[in-house]
Amino acid sequence: MSCTAMNDHAMSILSQTPSFHNLTHLNTSFNPLCTVDGLFGLLSNCPNLRELNVQCCQLRMVGRQHMFDAGLPSLEVLNISQNNFGATGLKHWLKLLHRNQIKSLNIQGVSDTNNNKDLTRILIDFLETSNKKLNFLNLSENQLHDDIIRSFDAFVDESNSTDGVPSFITTHKRCHCHKTMNFQP
Repeated sequence: MSCTAMNDHAMSILSQTPSFHNLTHLNTSFNPLCTVDGLFGLLSNCPNLRELNVQCCQLRMVGRQHMFDAGLPSLEVLNISQNNFGATGLKHWLKLLHRNQIKSLNIQGVSDTNNNKDLTRILIDFLETSNKKLNFLNLSENQLHDDIIRSFDAFVDESNSTDGVPSFITTHKRCHCHKTMNFQP
C-alpha cells in the first residue's frame, strides 16, 4: 500500500481500521506525518508487514513510549531516511525490529549533528545481536567519520550488490564509500 497526501490526522483515522493484518508493504514516504502516533497505531495492526518506507515524512519522536512495544516481527526492509530524529529516535525504531529478520536498513540523514557517537553505538549494538549480515545498509548524510564508517563493513554482505547498486552506502562530506571502501573526493 502506498499513501499520498497523508498527515498525522489522516494516519490516526486510518490506524483505527483493524483490517491490515495481511498488509506486507507500506510506503508513506514524503508525507508530512510529523509524529509517530498515528503511524504506530497503524503499524500495530500490521503483524505481517515486511517492508516499510517512511522516508522524508518529517517524523519526530514525540510519540508515547508504549507505541514502540508492539514490534514488527516480520519486517525485512526499513527505510526511515531523511527524518531527523537522531540517536534516540533510531534507538526506538531499532527496538521494533527483530535483528534476524531485517535485511535492508536505510537510515540516511537521521542525524545532522557532528557528534554521532550515540547513533554509532546504538546501531552497532543492534547489528551485533546477530551473525546474519544485512543485504543493504545506507548510512549517508549522518556525518560519520571514516574510521566509524569502516566499523560497519562487517555487518553487510558484499555478495548482495546487484545491478551496480552497492550493498553498503555512506556519503560523507569528504568521501563517497562503497563496500570496497574506494574513496573519491
